[in-house]
Amino acid sequence: MELAVAFKRDCEDFLEDYERMKSLNYDDFTKIWQSKKFTYVFADQKYALLLKDLTEQYFYNVKKYIMFPKNLYTQIGAFYLLYGLYYKQPLRGFVKIRLTLDEYKKILELIQTLKDIGQYQAVFIFAKMKAEEVFVYTAQPETVRA
Repeated sequence: MELAVAFKRDCEDFLEDYERMKSLNYDDFTKIWQSKKFTYVFADQKYALLLKDLTEQYFYNVKKYIMFPKNLYTQIGAFYLLYGLYYKQPLRGFVKIRLTLDEYKKILELIQTLKDIGQYQAVFIFAKMKAEEVFVYTAQPETVRA
């Protein structure tokens, strides 16, 4: 899937730029989101079924940066990416973000770290995501295809 490979490269570039800012703030994240035109990440995707698969692949790729981060900046940047991608989906019934127990625990660790240092933007975002039930808890990180 060419789009998924291109998206992975775009994520790496995005997170490197965010890391260079040495910021944990969502406002700084949004500046990069806008400058890199991530608002258009789903543009020109016409087929709902393919869009669902692509969205799941995007989420899967971004979660890797949360699970295996270079540092706190890339980890929080990936968390913000997950949030931004979820709410930019063009589908009516949003594709939920699949979380395994290990992924959920890793996000909870990240949120606790941010609470400990007094960085509450991500805490609020996580609370919003949980309240709006954007996560689906699963045994597998990806949908198994037959």
